[in-house]
Amino acid sequence: MEIQSINLGIIGCGNMAQALIKGCLIKNQTEATGVEIDALSLLSKSGVRAQQFADELDSELAIKAIVAQSLVDIVAQSDVLLLAVKPQQIESVLIELESIIAKLDGKKASDYLLISVAAGITLGALERPFTNEIRAVRVMPNTPSLVSAGAAGYSLGSTATSKDKLIVDSLLKSVGYAVEVEESLLDPLTAISGSGPAYVFRMLEAMMAAGESVGLSPELSKELSLHTFYGASLMALKSSDTPEELRIKVTSPNGTTAAALDSFNQSKIDEVFQAAITAAAKRAQELAQ
Repeated sequence: MEIQSINLGIIGCGNMAQALIKGCLIKNQTEATGVEIDALSLLSKSGVRAQQFADELDSELAIKAIVAQSLVDIVAQSDVLLLAVKPQQIESVLIELESIIAKLDGKKASDYLLISVAAGITLGALERPFTNEIRAVRVMPNTPSLVSAGAAGYSLGSTATSKDKLIVDSLLKSVGYAVEVEESLLDPLTAISGSGPAYVFRMLEAMMAAGESVGLSPELSKELSLHTFYGASLMALKSSDTPEELRIKVTSPNGTTAAALDSFNQSKIDEVFQAAITAAAKRAQELAQ
């Protein structure tokens, strides 16, 4: 496996950025991931979260991270920039980054890889302040990345290279599943994997409440529901059968499962999901405009 060594700067030390970087660092201690972080610089708005993350990396992984004092420091110390600030802050950060890079001796925008995890911020918006010279990648991760079970999609900008793809792919796969897609597919991908964990949590809420209504204690209903969702998902991931085939195998004619599935079908569950996914995809398109 080709290993890419990078000097990584984190702009915004929120949960998602921390999950990606910590996941990669932990995995690198046991196996090659395709990317090796030679130097790590952290920057947060007040400096508090950056310092907390640096302390955590030091105490748990014996890894020293630099807590930067400004964007100038991050740009000077890094060749890969992970942009993880709130979407409404992106424009001002990009403008400042462009100004800083333009003043550097011997460096230009094309020397940097910019990875954005900000929802709704297009590749065009990321590249525009740099007159399309910066190597940008747009990433749509999801919150299960926090427990190394993420599902992420990413799209390469107009000047991103195959090495850039390897870096992003390696970072994302260190905390779960990742796939490259055309940018036009990031909105429907957001509707499935980006927002999808909330759908599962909502179904868990309903299943737990239903368990209580038929006599289970809240604690038992919760544990049974959680383990059932986990087990079924793991089984579907590991099986060569499709979800439809697995469903048929577990459904005895006129049995309890068949009775429950008949109720789902009468409630038009397919239409409910279709409407929900369509609404999420439409909203993702609106946010990206």
